[in-house]
Amino acid sequence: MNSSNPSILTRDTETATNTIFVSIELSKKSWLMAIHTPLADKIGLHKVVAGDSTQLLAHIRRYKAKVEGATSGPVNVLSCYEAGYDGFWLHRVLLEAGITNYVIDPASLQVNRRARRAKTDRIDVHGLLRALMAFERGEEQV
Repeated sequence: MNSSNPSILTRDTETATNTIFVSIELSKKSWLMAIHTPLADKIGLHKVVAGDSTQLLAHIRRYKAKVEGATSGPVNVLSCYEAGYDGFWLHRVLLEAGITNYVIDPASLQVNRRARRAKTDRIDVHGLLRALMAFERGEEQV
């Protein structure tokens, strides 16, 4: 990080303190969402009935209200999910709710090809969340 440019330091601090990160693992029966807020290091996991965008947005709004109450300034919400069964209707719903959303190509996420890899929704949703947070920090290789 270039310490001679104060705008970079300000942006990083602002992003870290005023952003909620959400990743969603979509499947036919249920959706698993992971939420990370600046209030705690813990990642919240919530299961939602597949296709229930109202319940999904309710969880996000509840976290946003908590963060707004504890911090000053506007709170941004960034979300992502892998392209798949649900297409882009969810993307449009999230954008209409004021959430910045990224639809990710599943083949674009980095994995260790040599290691055996467990494949569960919980592992995948955490991986998506880590990738979203790294992307927001400016890591272009994610």
